[in-house]
Amino acid sequence: MAPALSQPLLLFCQAILLGMAAALLYDLLRAFRLRLPRLTSALDILYCMAAGLAVFLFMLRRAQGQLRLYLLLGAVGGGVLFFTAFSPFLRPVWDFLLHHLAFLLHLSGIDLRGAENLCKKIGRWGKNLFYFIRKRYTIKNTEHGRRLYRGGGRPGKSRPTAKEAVQRKRPH
Repeated sequence: MAPALSQPLLLFCQAILLGMAAALLYDLLRAFRLRLPRLTSALDILYCMAAGLAVFLFMLRRAQGQLRLYLLLGAVGGGVLFFTAFSPFLRPVWDFLLHHLAFLLHLSGIDLRGAENLCKKIGRWGKNLFYFIRKRYTIKNTEHGRRLYRGGGRPGKSRPTAKEAVQRKRPH
C-alpha cells in the first residue's frame, strides 16, 4: 500500500515546489515593476505566460496529462507558503540587487535615452520619406495621364456646371 500512496504524495510536494517557484518569479518581477512602472503590463504578461507554461508542462509530464485538484491546491499552497515565509526576507535582497544593477548599467555608459532619441529621429525620417514618396507618386501619375486644372481663368468668369453646359447646348 505504501507505493500507491507515495506517488500522489510526491506529486503534491512537487506541486508545492512549483507554486513556490512561481511565487519567487513573481516576487523578483515585483522589484522590477516598482522601479520601472512603465513595464508593469509587459512583465505581468511575461509572468502569466511563464507560470501558465510551467503549470501546463507540469500537468502534462508529471501528472500524465490529468488535471488533479490536489495538484492545483498544492501549487497555490506553495505560493502562499512562499509569500508568508520567504518573501518578506527576500524583498530587500531583490531591491538591493536591482539598485546595484541599475548603478552598474549607469556606470557602463549604457544610456537608454540616447537610443530612444535615435529611434524618434529614425521614425520622423521614415514618416517624412513616406509622405515624400506618396506626394511623388501622386505627381507622377497626374502629370502624364490627364490635364491638371489649376483653377486659374479670367476674373469674373466661372466654369459652368454640368447642368448649365447641357442647357447651353440645347436650342430653346
